[in-house]
Amino acid sequence: ALSCLTIALCAAGELDEAFVANRRGMQLALNVSPWFYHISANNEIELNLVKGDLSAASSRLKEIESEIRASDRGKGFLILKAAADTWKNVE
Repeated sequence: ALSCLTIALCAAGELDEAFVANRRGMQLALNVSPWFYHISANNEIELNLVKGDLSAASSRLKEIESEIRASDRGKGFLILKAAADTWKNVE
């Protein structure tokens, strides 16, 4: 539910609130499963891209990339990686 709230707040342009909701979701995910944690981490990368903080998005992507097994990398992760890599080269 916090992941959905994060996305909704982001869509509404409420980035600060979206980051707060996502951080709370990430804290809860640590007690639930790595899969939920990775969703929150991907949301954080996306929020940083929306915010225009390409350095933070790229840095966070590097942090979690090694944690995510190749078999768990879905389309969403690969799209975020491509976006972060593309924008990093634009900076």
